[in-house]
Amino acid sequence: MGDIMSDEKRKNQNYDQDMLKCAARAIASTKGVSRVKNKTVETILSGLLNKRFKSSGIRIKRQKGAIEFDVAVVLEYGVNIPIITWMIQNNVRRAILEEFEEKVVAVNILVDDIDLPQETDFIRSRN
Repeated sequence: MGDIMSDEKRKNQNYDQDMLKCAARAIASTKGVSRVKNKTVETILSGLLNKRFKSSGIRIKRQKGAIEFDVAVVLEYGVNIPIITWMIQNNVRRAILEEFEEKVVAVNILVDDIDLPQETDFIRSRN
């Protein structure tokens, strides 16, 4: 019976997956974000139900009732990095609060790369 998940654990995993989807939508709606880690913004939303979603550059952490997100993003060339990262943080916090009525204590952002204009066109054409 060790392989069978308890209903509570399954419920928590589904809840966290729903939170990750909500965060992905908030990040994708932020102008200036090219990709989350190795995926383009357009493919984030289409791959949400895929089990590989955890490797998409968004991770949720819970500690003592506090919710934190770790996000690895690739930004578009020419954006103001401090402003875009601040917008991502606010968009994620607001989306989680509105949809789940839970407070996010931190949205940690790693700017993984900057896409140059010709790189952005190439990457999107491949996905």
